[in-house]
Amino acid sequence: MGNRGCLHKDGEIVVQSKEDAWITCVTEVKPGGEKRPLMEGNHYTVLFFLDEATALAAGHRPCWDCRRSRYDAFKKEFGAANRPGIETLARNMDALLKADRHPAARQQIGSLHGLPDGVIVKHVASGAYYLILGEKVYPWSFDGYGAAISRVSIDGPFIILTPACTVNAIRHGYRPDIHPSAPRIT
Repeated sequence: MGNRGCLHKDGEIVVQSKEDAWITCVTEVKPGGEKRPLMEGNHYTVLFFLDEATALAAGHRPCWDCRRSRYDAFKKEFGAANRPGIETLARNMDALLKADRHPAARQQIGSLHGLPDGVIVKHVASGAYYLILGEKVYPWSFDGYGAAISRVSIDGPFIILTPACTVNAIRHGYRPDIHPSAPRIT
């Protein structure tokens, strides 16, 4: 699940973000904890994603509290791939993610050649979303990924939805968790 701060008022979403830190958290309640109502007043708005690859494409990063091992792995690759030292403070990663997730920062490309596994793109002509895995792409939907299609069988242009700094981290070795409807990244 994701967190961008309190986005709601009286049960309605009123803003896209209240925080620079867009994080992904576990959906399980801590032992002994109670589930709280969705869109409870004065609490962050819970956002749900198909998987980590989808959350990363939306511009989120792993939470340092409830997903510590994933956060540590992400910050290591994020810093090494972007600017060494940037990973020492979460706010530095968040600032770069904020800049790179802006629609104007999203890169348009003609082919899918060279994109690493775990990146999500939008096909401009059809509006379809695809997850890159190996030499295949998997159509994204709220229900899961569709049947594999050869990467080279779809003509561009495409918009890379995963922010550039996250693409760099993935290229450098971070492996996003993928919904079971698509094969695992090896």
